[in-house]
Amino acid sequence: MTQVAEGTKSKAYSLADFTRDVEAVIQKAAEDSGGGPFQRSTDAQKHIVAGTEPLLARFLSEGTIPAEYCGPQDGVEVEDPGSHYSYRVNMLYRGKDDRFCIISTMWPPDASTGVHDHNGTFVVEGVYQGKMRTTKYERLDDGQRDGFAELKDVWTGTAEVGETTHVLWPEEDIHEYTNAISSPSVTIHIYGADPSKE
Repeated sequence: MTQVAEGTKSKAYSLADFTRDVEAVIQKAAEDSGGGPFQRSTDAQKHIVAGTEPLLARFLSEGTIPAEYCGPQDGVEVEDPGSHYSYRVNMLYRGKDDRFCIISTMWPPDASTGVHDHNGTFVVEGVYQGKMRTTKYERLDDGQRDGFAELKDVWTGTAEVGETTHVLWPEEDIHEYTNAISSPSVTIHIYGADPSKE
């Protein structure tokens, strides 16, 4: 029989560990900005994405997301008749002073966000179950016409379990996120704002 020395077993990277570490990255960005509106600073967003994307990848790889946040029975349903919108979101964590939030999303087959932006904030997202497709767009018009945008598809990629992607304002802000398989997918997102208030 082999004995394991006490304290040598590694502890799983839990939701509490993940949120603590994301909070630290956000706090550093806030401190580096001198108290200004860091969420809309391109440099701060790049720092936040660079710091949080590996944390999200680690959290996804541990498989420690509570089961109640991965199914269709809980959360807030987002549905827009006549569009591809139809998915369920669960708030996992709201950051200090509402500087960010972490949500899980359950995507039925072929569900999509539709083309959208996040009003000048970053998003880091990763796949916990299933497979997702991200398409990023470049805006070609001047933005002066209400309800109109001339867009060009500049990048499409898929992410499988454990893989992450991000959007950065202003260059990569317009995008679409779609379940790429014929069974449900579950994703985790770190938003620079509460998406329900956008």
